[in-house]
Amino acid sequence: MKVKQSNEIYKSYKYILNEFREKVINSNNIESCIEEFKSIQDTILDYFDVVLITVESDADAFLIFETLNDRGLDLTTVDLIKNELFKNCSKDIHFEKYKNRWLDIINNFEDAKSVKSFIRHYWISNFNEVSHVNLFKEIRRYLKGSSDASKRLIDGLKAQANFYGAIVNPNTNNISNKRLLDLLIDM
Repeated sequence: MKVKQSNEIYKSYKYILNEFREKVINSNNIESCIEEFKSIQDTILDYFDVVLITVESDADAFLIFETLNDRGLDLTTVDLIKNELFKNCSKDIHFEKYKNRWLDIINNFEDAKSVKSFIRHYWISNFNEVSHVNLFKEIRRYLKGSSDASKRLIDGLKAQANFYGAIVNPNTNNISNKRLLDLLIDM
């Protein structure tokens, strides 16, 4: 199952691969292939950093994630919410099940903005009014580090994600009634 969050990474990969094929693999001029390959290699070595961080547990990984975020790296509200939920559930024997439920939730949406809107609307309908800006703070305050609260929130989100996703992104995969589909598309 392809996760939609990684869709941008995949599109970038396909773009680079196509450029590589066009400029290097499909070229008949060996010297230009070598020069292009060296240029790509130099770009990767000069502008990309790859860091391998080995941790003993999922909880340590979430702590590192939070630490990096505190250092100013840009993360979406959805990334922060996911990290908080996973950090709270990481020692639960059913942790993998909740990670898969999270994937099921986000796979109902095209992008992180839609996921954020869904979570906010879910929160408003089940708890209280919250702005986009304060959504993560409000959820973290509610969870209070609780595994049970985190699992309940994931379960609640999963129960509604299909319906919300069908409304905001109507298509034949999620709505079989042609009249309803046409109505939602026209909205």
